[in-house]
Amino acid sequence: MLVPNLHRQRLSIELITNRNLYDPKFIEELLEGFLSDLCAILDMTPSIGPIFKHVPEGTSVYMGWLESDIQIHSWFEHKFISIDLYSYQPFMVSNALNVVEFWFI
Repeated sequence: MLVPNLHRQRLSIELITNRNLYDPKFIEELLEGFLSDLCAILDMTPSIGPIFKHVPEGTSVYMGWLESDIQIHSWFEHKFISIDLYSYQPFMVSNALNVVEFWFI
């Protein structure tokens, strides 16, 4: 049973980027910058990470927030990025989308 008075908000974004996702060092710097800006804009408090996992097909990153968490997955060949943000704290979706647009589009 869901807790009716507990705020929950999820934002899932999938996109194609023109960024070079093949270089692990570049993508870590890109995602660290993105996460830093996103935390500031959405007023999220980092508690864990970012934690990176590189595989031949792409890179994944996890960051825990006191308010919940975010996961990002990239696939090099397709220049595809998937972002899954979940929070117990309300946030403006338009603010999150502005940060995504700045860093990836």
